[in-house]
Amino acid sequence: MTSGRSALLALLMFSLCASMCAQLITFSREQMVATTAENPYERFEDGRPKVPDALLEKLRGCSLEEVWTVLQQHG
Repeated sequence: MTSGRSALLALLMFSLCASMCAQLITFSREQMVATTAENPYERFEDGRPKVPDALLEKLRGCSLEEVWTVLQQHG
């Protein structure tokens, strides 16, 4: 996996996790924006990243181990 692709995967997974956590824990808009500051996509009104459906579909094929490895590599 290329470095750029790994970084994008890490960012997407973090954004996705932050969005899922928002359903369990309430973040203010400012907290959500700060938590996902490197997000390259537009945002919903509440600050959650609008990750394109095509990228989410690609992530559905990744195992937890693959995702965790990339996240660990990017701190």
